[in-house]
Amino acid sequence: MSDIEHELIATQWDLKVAKDRIKRLEAFVNRFLDPEDLGYAVNKCLRDDAREALGRSRVESPSKENKP
Repeated sequence: MSDIEHELIATQWDLKVAKDRIKRLEAFVNRFLDPEDLGYAVNKCLRDDAREALGRSRVESPSKENKP
């Protein structure tokens, strides 16, 4: 195998590892939005931060730009 082939395999492996990690992180963040899991253990601002991290809109607290 050439150096380029080795780099390509390493890059593909790194991409797979990154995708798996993103899935685990998304699952963790979603736990903050589930009232039967951690949803009631955190305040509304943290839940909205979790929503923003997932690409959703804030629904329970003002946006960071609109904070008093």
